[in-house]
Amino acid sequence: MTPKYLQSTIDRIKAIKDGIVANAVRWVGQPIDDTEAAASETKLKNRATSLETAKDQVHQQEVGAHTDVDDEALVADQLEKLAIGIHANDPAKLADYDIELPKTPTNVPPPEKAVIDSIKDDVDGEGFQLNFHSKNATGYQIKRAVTEAGVQTADPAAYVFLETTGRQEYVDDAVEKGKRYHYMVRGTNARGKGEWSAAVSGVQ
Repeated sequence: MTPKYLQSTIDRIKAIKDGIVANAVRWVGQPIDDTEAAASETKLKNRATSLETAKDQVHQQEVGAHTDVDDEALVADQLEKLAIGIHANDPAKLADYDIELPKTPTNVPPPEKAVIDSIKDDVDGEGFQLNFHSKNATGYQIKRAVTEAGVQTADPAAYVFLETTGRQEYVDDAVEKGKRYHYMVRGTNARGKGEWSAAVSGVQ
């Protein structure tokens, strides 16, 4: 018998896979913002390729080895975030992935301007961890610009969309030594999108 903690991950990955199959056309050519499309398409190829492997790996885990499913759960988390980003305004489509967004009361206003509380080196020394918040937000969008180490930028055109997340933190591991990375965040909810935060930056 498959342990509950393994079965829940298996079921979750299967539901996401079924959703991708059901909405394959939307995943390949979904009409979202140009900056978001480039990032989402790249992430989709990486995550979808590893989906079957992740599912097989989950089946092979030993009873009691909870930590062994961390990677598979992370894959499921990332695919779920992409699904939410692509179908954010279509609850019926999200049901294909067995995803139900929390209901936002109609009297809740759009998110306020986001604030990035901190930027620090990730625990492994590769990349940055951002922590942020926005009142009334149920999700967050992150964008990034890259310059030489000593160069600052506030030019919106220099920023590229990275990801949509439901968490108040984000880890960016795709960084190079000697470059300066600039980040902005904004909150989202059923009523709309908030204002982009002030930029923060760091160099590794």
